[in-house]
Parts: sequence; C-alpha cells; structure tokens
Amino acid sequence: MLEIVQSDDYDLGQQLIAARILGKIGDPIAVKPLIDLASSITIDGQTKESVYSYKINIIGALSSIGDPRIMAYLDAEIQKPYWGESRIDFLQALRKEVVKAREQFLLDWLHRAPFNLDKINSKNLPPYPSMKRWLSAGSQIPDIEAHLLTLLAEERLMGERTDILYALGEFGTKESVSALKVIILDAGSDSELRRKAIQALEVNKSIEAAMALREIESMKEVERD
Repeated sequence: MLEIVQSDDYDLGQQLIAARILGKIGDPIAVKPLIDLASSITIDGQTKESVYSYKINIIGALSSIGDPRIMAYLDAEIQKPYWGESRIDFLQALRKEVVKAREQFLLDWLHRAPFNLDKINSKNLPPYPSMKRWLSAGSQIPDIEAHLLTLLAEERLMGERTDILYALGEFGTKESVSALKVIILDAGSDSELRRKAIQALEVNKSIEAAMALREIESMKEVERD
C-alpha cells in the first residue's frame, strides 16, 4: 500500500483506496507518505470537484491513524482559502478526533516497545523490532514529554506507570526529572515503583538527573545513620 501512495504510476482513485486501507491499519509509518500525497494534490480556481474530494478523503484516511504529527498539517489545511465552509467544518471535526485519539496513540506506542511483547495495542500492530526504532518513533511524537507527564498523573492509568516512567527517562527534561524525584520520595512501600523511577533517572543521563540521584542517595545515607 505504501508503494501505491508513493508512486506516480497510480491514479488518484487507486491511491485513495490505498490511503483508506493504510488509515484502517493505523501504522504511523504511513503518516509522512500520506501527508506527502495529500500535499501533492494542488488546488486552484480550475480544480475539478473530484480532485477536491480525493484530497479531503485522503486527509480523512490520514487522520484516522491518530498520530499527533497530523495536527500541524490539519491546522495548515484549515487555513487554506480553497476549502468551502462544509469542508472546513469536516477538517475541524477531523482535528478534534485526532486530539481525542492522542492518548491512545501514545499508549499504543508504549505497548509496542520491544520489551512489551506481552502487551497488545489497540490496532494489533507488531512491536517495534528494536529499541532504536521504538525510540525513533517516540522522538517524532510532538510534545511527547508533556503528554507522558499528563498520562503519569492519571490515576486510571496506574498500570501503565512503569512504561511511562521509562519513556520519561528517555525523553524527559528538567520537568520530568522533578516528577521522577517526587515519585521516588512519595513511593512509600511501593519499592517496585521507586526502583523504576530510579532506573528512569539513570536512563536520562542529564546533569539534573545525576544531581537528583545523588540527592536521593544522600537521603538514604542519612536514613541509615
């Protein structure tokens, strides 16, 4: 399907069918090719109605993947002067759906980590074949740290906490280090949660994380004394 949307050897009708299939599969790998395809369909005063239809339906297929990277493209398209009122309403509705799907998209990415072979994601996509590929996919998620911190604060997602902590270790900045430190200090009798948060700080490798680890170790020494 990716070959069809990326090749000039197929007409728009064939590419739309492929785009819809890719949208249903929901693999983020299709996001850039579908954005490129939709962007390649130029519209001006002489454009036929069928071309408008192809473009907006390809955008619809793209949006069904739920990848937050789609937001910037949708925002740009909503501002284009060639869309009529009803189609702008449609694009805005797609944008709202992508916003709603953001949490599940992030959870699916967490569940597809190579170390999560026992977890199932909502689209039944296979795990990433390597940590490098998983981390690369995570690095493409806009504002990933802010979204991970939001998930971390959700009590209903307590079962996802260890995965979220690891991801914060990989992608977190000062704000995440502070959050991890609070979790370590407030973990109480939950030694596993404390251990995972400490591991996340060790993964982070920032100056702030190193300072937090030293502070926590100093506190342990005081407690032992």
